[in-house]
Amino acid sequence: MKKKKHIVIALISGFLILLSFKLYNDYKEKGLDEIMNYDESNYHSLVINFDLVTNQKKYADELTEFLSQYRVKKMRNSEWDADLSGTKGFHATLNSTDDIFAMASIYENRVLDYSGSYYKVLNGPVDMNWVHRFIEKMEQQQ
Repeated sequence: MKKKKHIVIALISGFLILLSFKLYNDYKEKGLDEIMNYDESNYHSLVINFDLVTNQKKYADELTEFLSQYRVKKMRNSEWDADLSGTKGFHATLNSTDDIFAMASIYENRVLDYSGSYYKVLNGPVDMNWVHRFIEKMEQQQ
């Protein structure tokens, strides 16, 4: 009986440790490029604002390099303000050939990851002038 009790306690303890580690990892500070992580070896396309599409990997590399300068931290759902009026932002999707993709709406001071997570940009605002120039450059290559 004691052995069973110890096994149950060990299993519960292990579960709690794993849960704590997951929560810590979810809410720790990370790079915005980590949120937009995709399989670079199987790159397929970059989609900006749902209608601008390119299969040129150089644009995906340039965008992820730009995003890497920003640090983000996960927000609780209750902290997210759904009113985005007057907020500049863009939508980006990085697709891989293996059907794995990264998709997010990136605003000046917040990010909505389409896995359902919300993030606050810690060292923002995101330079939307750079984003505008980047989009114009992509459009010229079409």
